[in-house]
Amino acid sequence: MSYHGCSWVEIASILGVTRQTIDDKYRDVLNIGQSHFKHDLRRFQLACANNTRVGNPAMLIWLGKQYLEQSETPQMEVKKDQFDEFIEWISRQKAPSLPPVPSKSIVS
Repeated sequence: MSYHGCSWVEIASILGVTRQTIDDKYRDVLNIGQSHFKHDLRRFQLACANNTRVGNPAMLIWLGKQYLEQSETPQMEVKKDQFDEFIEWISRQKAPSLPPVPSKSIVS
């Protein structure tokens, strides 16, 4: 059931036990189920990327965002001192020299 996305509370309710019982006795099994689900989701995403029809691309993207913490715009953190150092390095770089302008007139 955890493979299919059921929460531990839902599983406990279906089985007629408390959530604490699920947590105490079956945590490892449920974690394995969730891990297999995430693994298969990544596998389906890769198969879809390779043009092997395994599912709806939009749904695979949505599921990846929900369950795999995927996003379309990765966040990159740059500290101010790193940025300043980069700007300083860029300003020290020598600009490439341009080829000489031909001395002959193009118009005859």
